[in-house]
Amino acid sequence: MIIVYAFAAAFLLLITACTADEPGAKLNTPTPPTEEEKSQEIHRFSARTNRLLDGFYIAQNERRPSQQAKFGLQNDQTRLDNLSEAHAKLSLQLTQAQLLSLKAIDQTTLNAQTQLNLGLFIRELENAITDFKWRFHAYLINPVDGLHRAAVDMMINRHTIRTSSDAKAYIQRLNAIPLYLEQLSIALTTRADKGIVAPTFVFPKALATCKNIIDSQVLLLDFKEKLKNSDIDRAVQAAFMLDANSAFHQQTKPAYQKFMRYLQHLSTRAEERPGVLNLPEGKAYYQYRLSRSSTTQLKADEIYALGEQEVARLLNELKTVQAQLGYTGDLHSFFEFLQTDTRFFFANTEAGRQQYLYDAQRTIRNVSAKLNELFYPQDLTHLVVESSQHIQRYLAGDIFYQRTGEGQQDARLFLNLREMQNLPIYQMAARVYHEAIPGHHLQLSKNQDQPMFRQASQVDVYTEGWGLYAEWLPTTIGLYQDPYDNVGRLSLALSRAARLVVDTGLHSQHWSREKAIRYLTQNTPHSHLEATHIVEQVIVQPTQTTAQTLAFMKLKALQAAAREHLGSAFDIREFHEVILRQGALPLDTLEQQVATWIKQLKPL
Repeated sequence: MIIVYAFAAAFLLLITACTADEPGAKLNTPTPPTEEEKSQEIHRFSARTNRLLDGFYIAQNERRPSQQAKFGLQNDQTRLDNLSEAHAKLSLQLTQAQLLSLKAIDQTTLNAQTQLNLGLFIRELENAITDFKWRFHAYLINPVDGLHRAAVDMMINRHTIRTSSDAKAYIQRLNAIPLYLEQLSIALTTRADKGIVAPTFVFPKALATCKNIIDSQVLLLDFKEKLKNSDIDRAVQAAFMLDANSAFHQQTKPAYQKFMRYLQHLSTRAEERPGVLNLPEGKAYYQYRLSRSSTTQLKADEIYALGEQEVARLLNELKTVQAQLGYTGDLHSFFEFLQTDTRFFFANTEAGRQQYLYDAQRTIRNVSAKLNELFYPQDLTHLVVESSQHIQRYLAGDIFYQRTGEGQQDARLFLNLREMQNLPIYQMAARVYHEAIPGHHLQLSKNQDQPMFRQASQVDVYTEGWGLYAEWLPTTIGLYQDPYDNVGRLSLALSRAARLVVDTGLHSQHWSREKAIRYLTQNTPHSHLEATHIVEQVIVQPTQTTAQTLAFMKLKALQAAAREHLGSAFDIREFHEVILRQGALPLDTLEQQVATWIKQLKPL
């Protein structure tokens, strides 16, 4: 606690020092400052404020190694996240102190960009404080990204090894897993005592994940591959492998075995509860989560209705494309045809995987060649398209995108090609557009000049919404030449739109798990097994899957409104510059940015 308050006091002193000679302070000057002097003062104070925001963000990340790793910071790779309640309360005190400090800043002394940065940081702090109230409602273990696998994910995906210090840090993290899992067990027990336990179906999946971590020895495989690609001497590598083996078998493996026994015990307290309405204050929690994930004030009933409308629209588009293809059966038989006909899948062989990689690279080249029709010239880092055998044995997703850390120039699009029968060729284009160009690779490249906290912003609704928008955008420049590629795009969009209905149905209308699965199988191309996986994800991560479709719909609506207001003055490239140049934004803030741009071009 002393550390937290000392930190706050230090930054309050910094603010005082910054403001002592800034506009707004009472200075006994004989003549008022000139406009140029005012401009210089605003510039100086804005620069100081942005440095202050970066300092606050770094202070937060020092308490969250996983967030440091996500941002590519490697100043301390030895630790795992602290999951204790005491740590959480100290983090809250830090957040409260930072919020108090930032609210003391006179925003009239800042330029417009810094006012935006400051407002967004304050908003994130306020959200974090409110999140703390609901912290026990989150299911810490789930089939998607539970904390039982989060440390492993971070080590595989974010822990780079170039030097001996990096290798030693990796081994220290292997040795830190017992404490991490012990803290997770205590946190789960705390929630169970409050009546919050993950549904029954979660436990077999969590146990299977833990068993896979042990049996596959994925951490040792990852460590070995990273060592091989490092600058470390071969003889030293051999010694590190011995140490890693010892840490894994003496610390990591027994810790996971103990945690599995704990999960088996905790599972006896689980129930079949499909929605958060069954939790304490579940209705209020769900509405809060909706406002947080969507960054709007839409109510559950409104989102349900929007979902139904979008599903109906997409089904009609699919029927139109189906007719163009000359397929005379009903939509369900068409879906079955798409899922089972071998022409739509590459062989589950090394040759098939290489062909998929080659076609994905060709798709990126094709869209890159036409990018200037939609965007101003872009300075993009090189994009590597790759797969990795040892990682894809562990990861469940079909596509995994990873930005690189410090010292590396290439961005990477990771394709999980473990099961080729789950990767229909007709969905490849939409997936590549989403993850690479004009999707996340292009979007994140526009974020490099922002303050550190903005670059790492967690506005998932914007980021994933842009991904869906990037799937749709190539239709406007003729890039879905093959009708089946367009079917793939529509089928992916339909799956996400249906989740608006399923999410709100489960968590606000008392839908059963079976009803949600039935809705998906009747209205999307998903098989019963796929629909079950989606419903289980929606159950354990309420509102998360609603955000991207809502943002996609908002982006399309903003473009349509801009076209209508500006007429011949509308330039799609300038519109995209407005959308992208400020980085990830809450939807309400993004809408204000677009409205300001329209007004500047066409005053009322």
